[in-house]
Amino acid sequence: MSLSLDGPASAKERSQSIQCGRARATGKVVIPLALVLTLCALPLTAQETPTVGEVFLCTFHEGKSWPDLEAATAVYNSAVAESGIEPANEFVWRPFRSQADFDFLWAAYYPDLKAWGRGVTGYMGSEAGAVADTLWAAVADCDSAMTLVENIYDSDGLQSASRDPRNPNALESYVCTLNEGKTMADLDAAIARWHAYVTKLGLPMDVYKRTPFIGTSPTTDVSIFAVHPSVNTFAQTATTYQSAEGFDQVQAGFNEANTCRSSLWLSWQVSPPAP
Repeated sequence: MSLSLDGPASAKERSQSIQCGRARATGKVVIPLALVLTLCALPLTAQETPTVGEVFLCTFHEGKSWPDLEAATAVYNSAVAESGIEPANEFVWRPFRSQADFDFLWAAYYPDLKAWGRGVTGYMGSEAGAVADTLWAAVADCDSAMTLVENIYDSDGLQSASRDPRNPNALESYVCTLNEGKTMADLDAAIARWHAYVTKLGLPMDVYKRTPFIGTSPTTDVSIFAVHPSVNTFAQTATTYQSAEGFDQVQAGFNEANTCRSSLWLSWQVSPPAP
């Protein structure tokens, strides 16, 4: 697993740096294997939840394409502004080296579950939101899910997300199933060893771990994704990671704990709009 991690950040820090976006789902609340993670309950305390991520896997309707998505995004951003809600950080993922059976992924991240509730309620209760949803439904059909997200490595190499689809971030994704007899504690131990390794290397990426919450695949235990400034920096970082002393031992720890399917995506931020 070619990744890089760090200790958990605060909910505010996670929400500020996380990669994602929101599209309006038009049907089922289901997410295919290609993206989400281990069943996990909310904390049974008064504490806030981790960052909440809405994920939408979308397929364009016949005759629709990326310009239509861009137009729908502009209407959606106006609806969010008009409704007066605090916008989520929202991103598009476009398959690059992936076996995805959909056209794009849109994800939205909120600081916690309460913030998600306020945002969705405000949006759904506004006339502008209804107009935007109608437009979304005309552009693409989306399956949706909710996840809990933890920032596990935060480097100085990714200062801000790209907003230009012509110069996107590279997003390295691993969708994993725990091996027989292994638990999340075993995976976390492997992550801790891996974290020490990549921290020493100082790799320029941000990395997140996602676990399922609502409407996610029961056949996937955990998902980890790393955000790189560009495809070029991904290639450079992966080369450094795999050629440094200790790589074989770190990789063996991951392979012992879980089995993963990897993919590479292009991603850029779409909401809130650039100032």
